[in-house]
Amino acid sequence: MSTASRLETPSIAVLPPGEAYDYDYFRARLGDEELLSRSVAIRVFRMPFLAVPAGGTRRGGCFPTDSMALALAVRDALKSYNGFPALRVGWLCSPVASWGVAWGDRPPVTWDDESQRLNFYGLHAPAAPGRSLTPSPAVLSCSPTAS
Repeated sequence: MSTASRLETPSIAVLPPGEAYDYDYFRARLGDEELLSRSVAIRVFRMPFLAVPAGGTRRGGCFPTDSMALALAVRDALKSYNGFPALRVGWLCSPVASWGVAWGDRPPVTWDDESQRLNFYGLHAPAAPGRSLTPSPAVLSCSPTAS
């Protein structure tokens, strides 16, 4: 079999949460140290990002990827960790349209406002004077064929 026609399993690694590039982002917005400590950093290629479990006020989560193969590998890695119920691979519409893994409750197709989206994911906006919390068009709409 030629190398070009062989399908290879993508290489990912599970790391401690503090290794994730976006760890500080979640630490500033999650407000649940116990949940943050149960998170895992998933390194796809060279960049680790945080997968935060569902629990407490966080009803669900997602991890966008570039391909279905990567999404399947991330899903398989998260299967052995608590807090990632109802793992599913599919086309995610937010924050950007891409393949990915989602867990927990299914989010609404659209959000009434940014605070509703933040509440679903158990997040709060960090204190920033003069910052507007208006949702982006990508958050508010998604192709009905993508669901």
